[in-house]
Amino acid sequence: MFKRRILKTSIPYRQFSCDTFSGNFTYVGYYFSVCCGPDFTTNDQCNQVSVSESYYLSVGNCCTNYSGGNIFKNEYRHWAYPERLEVVRPPGYLYKDATFRYTRTAGSSSSQGYTASISPVDPNADTLVFYLDTLFTNNGGGFPLSDDGLNGWWRITWQPTCHVPASEWLPINYKLELATIDQLARPGNYSPVETGRDSIKYEAPRLQVSGVPQTAPIRTLVLRVAKPDRNRSPLSASVSIFPAGLFVYTRYFPALSPAKRGRLSGKCKHTQCTAGFMRYHPCHRRSDKHTNSQH
Repeated sequence: MFKRRILKTSIPYRQFSCDTFSGNFTYVGYYFSVCCGPDFTTNDQCNQVSVSESYYLSVGNCCTNYSGGNIFKNEYRHWAYPERLEVVRPPGYLYKDATFRYTRTAGSSSSQGYTASISPVDPNADTLVFYLDTLFTNNGGGFPLSDDGLNGWWRITWQPTCHVPASEWLPINYKLELATIDQLARPGNYSPVETGRDSIKYEAPRLQVSGVPQTAPIRTLVLRVAKPDRNRSPLSASVSIFPAGLFVYTRYFPALSPAKRGRLSGKCKHTQCTAGFMRYHPCHRRSDKHTNSQH
C-alpha cells in the first residue's frame, strides 16, 4: 500500500497510489503453543519411563499451517525457532536422556524433520535447562530455519529411585522459549514463551512377607506341667520330638519324701531327678555317668 508524499504533482516518480488489480489486504495471524497436556503416565518397579510434549508455530488459519503450511507461497519468510527449554524434574526421579524433534516447512504441503539428542546444563538440577539454539544453522547447527510454520516434540526419560512418593501424581512442568524475528519482538505481539505440564505416578510394588522356617538341633528342652490334672493320675507326662531325632521326656510328680525318692532311684537311669520333675536327655545315652550332671 502506498501513499503520496505531496497532494498534487505532475512528476511521475513522485506519484504513489494503490494498485488497480486489488482493493484489499489480508491480516495474517500466528501463534505459538506447547500442547496438548497434561498427559498422565504411570510406571512401576524400577522401570524407566518416558514422557513427551509437543510444540507448534502456526502461521495463518488455526491448526492447519504448521510445517508445510507455506501461506506465503512465493516468498521465504522465517518467523521463529525453538531457543531454550526448561523442565522441572519430578521429585524422586533421575534424568536419563532426552530427544528433540523439529519439523520445518520446506514448501507448499512439504515438510522436513530433524531429530537430535539433547543434554541439560546440569542433569542433577531440580530444573533442567536445555539450550536448543545450537541445533540450528544460524548458530552452527544442522537444523535449517523454517519457512513459515513449524512443529515438533521432545521426549525425556526418567529413572525412579527409592525416594519417589508412591501412588501420587507428580507434576512435570515445561517452559519453551522461541527466538523470533525482530518484527515479532515488539510490544503487542504474541508471547514467544509457552508453558506446559504433564503428570507421572509411580506404582510401588505390593510386597507379601512370609516367614521361612529355620531348623536347628536342640539338645535339651524341658516341657513343664505346672499343675497336675486332678482328673488324671498324679503322674503326667509329655513327649516332644525335634530335628535330628532329639526328644525330651518330662514327667511331673509331687515332691517326694527321701524314702520314696530312694525307691524311685532305680527308675532314674538316664534321668535327672529333681523335686517334682524328671528330665530325660537322649544325648546322654552313651554313659550313665552323665545322667546326674546339672544342666
